[in-house]
Amino acid sequence: MFAKVVKNRNTYHIYAFLIIASATLFRIVLSRLGWPPTDSDEATYNLMAFHIWKNGEHPIFMYGGNYLGAIEAYIGSVLFRLFGPSMLVMRIEMAGLFALFLLGLYLLTYRLYSPRFALVTIAFLALGTVSMLVRQLKATGGNAEINVFGVFVLLISFMLASGRIEKGWKRAILYSLWGIFSGLALWSHILIAPYLLVASILLVVFCWREMLKWGLWLLLIGFVVSGFPLIYYNLTSPPDANSWATYSHLSTMGIPANDTIWPHIIRTALVSLPLMTGDQFAPFITSWPSKVPHAFRYATMQCGWSIGFCLLLLCSICLTIVALLRARHQGAIGRDTRAQYVARLLLGCAAILTIIVYVKGSATVVDAYNSARYLSILWISAPVVLWPLWRGLRFIRSLPLWFNFCKMSFIAAVWEVVGGILLLSTMYIIQEIPQAQARDQQLTQLTATLERLHVTRFYSEYWTCNNVIFASQERLICEDSGVENGTFTHGFDRYVQYQWILKASSNPAFVFPENDNYHIQTLKNLVAQQHIEYHRVDVAGYAVFILARPLQNTRL
Repeated sequence: MFAKVVKNRNTYHIYAFLIIASATLFRIVLSRLGWPPTDSDEATYNLMAFHIWKNGEHPIFMYGGNYLGAIEAYIGSVLFRLFGPSMLVMRIEMAGLFALFLLGLYLLTYRLYSPRFALVTIAFLALGTVSMLVRQLKATGGNAEINVFGVFVLLISFMLASGRIEKGWKRAILYSLWGIFSGLALWSHILIAPYLLVASILLVVFCWREMLKWGLWLLLIGFVVSGFPLIYYNLTSPPDANSWATYSHLSTMGIPANDTIWPHIIRTALVSLPLMTGDQFAPFITSWPSKVPHAFRYATMQCGWSIGFCLLLLCSICLTIVALLRARHQGAIGRDTRAQYVARLLLGCAAILTIIVYVKGSATVVDAYNSARYLSILWISAPVVLWPLWRGLRFIRSLPLWFNFCKMSFIAAVWEVVGGILLLSTMYIIQEIPQAQARDQQLTQLTATLERLHVTRFYSEYWTCNNVIFASQERLICEDSGVENGTFTHGFDRYVQYQWILKASSNPAFVFPENDNYHIQTLKNLVAQQHIEYHRVDVAGYAVFILARPLQNTRL
């Protein structure tokens, strides 16, 4: 009997390995094909890793954003040392982090629910929408690693709460790891806070005596060690620039004075929640009202997906409460079973709390589409959402055939719709690969041309600068330029040292996208006013302006 159990367990683990390996390989292949197209935010983390490796720098946060931890950059710097700096190396790092997340989620679901359901859960997450895979592959800070740390913190909490591990030294290691992972998670992004909260509650409910004796101290030591960069920053930064002040500012930024909650709810249901939970295929409605043909139909589908997601979440919580009460009514239940039910319940509550915090914040007001990344933490609660569908299948199979045919067909149809939408959303990515490759070739051609022209110092715009800098490994240095009162001024420069390099340059050039009429016309007006001759070179969709002498009276 024991041999059969071990054999079945090994079979499930083999299937899990195949799913995780396939999902990881799929993401690496996409990265090798140049998808998703890079941008300056990703290039910023690539440059951070480059500076850590080459210059020995030790950033705490993303350049210009003191709320996104630098863990991705530190991991990337190690890989740069081994394999050399490139965007593909960073993408492989991100694919590896996602593989760790799937592994942790499989182990957690395996223990909280069942082995087969754990396989189904990670199989669904192996697919994804365009926005989901972009967040899984781009190194933009926080989104990838907090899911890894969060799921393992929850797994450790359950292992301690269930009492399966009895030896003191093993439990001591788990308490220390809990603190280490929690510190790293909070340093990466505060989005993980709801899941750390429920993991803490699980420990307090089942292990409070042990925590009061010695567990809490090990936990705190681990947290202080791993979270030291975050603690150090908050102890040394001005009160208006610490983490809490930053998050408070970001959560209210852009909210109008007469704001109400309904626009937040509508934008979340229409845009953000579908993007991060599996529903994104063309045409996707990003605002309402919309001029897209049949917009009402597509908006109804997107909102319906969000409503269905929330209903499944609530249904799962209710099923867990009922099961727990029924088990207690039937007699004494073991600590392991109680811990399972409580962990399921808390996992659902963490998802609800995450959605509430997101809806109340300013993200939906500023940009519901790009801000959807803040909901990627909901992937940890995927088993909670899928459980009612799985439970429905198991329940219907136990009924007589004449009674369950219609219900079975309905549940199967729901699974097919959910799986089909995820598959279609994933396949839609294939259509974007040629555009991504064209963008990559454009960047390569621009970089090569600038080096050939010896244009090594120039002003441009935000979405160009860091891409070119990293692609050239800092042989080319660029600064973002804005326009104010008819002249150029500093734009959003995440790395201030680049400003100093441009100021020291004798005659930097100007490089703008050909369709950026605002910057180009401003430059033409200034050179006409100052009677400066220039040479224009058009390359890869960009206009390169090489001036005979530097501009005067600008704010650069």
